[in-house]
Amino acid sequence: MLLLIFFYGIEIFLIFNRKLSDNENRIEFHNSVQELLKKLKALPISDINQLKLTNEEKQLAETLTCQYYGDIQLESKPTSFTEAI
Repeated sequence: MLLLIFFYGIEIFLIFNRKLSDNENRIEFHNSVQELLKKLKALPISDINQLKLTNEEKQLAETLTCQYYGDIQLESKPTSFTEAI
């Protein structure tokens, strides 16, 4: 389970999940997700549409589900990494 928190005067919690199979390397997965999140955190919120991902990062992002908890009531809550960003 990953917990990503943004502070912009409101509280928003995004929890990204993915079940790993028994043969997947958990350390490699963790490192890949960390790199993906570093890229995301490095961009100002106004430039989020300019996020450049490698093919491997795109594939990883497509496998992550998302749960949203926050102070803002959304019309529809994001259910994937792509929807969340």
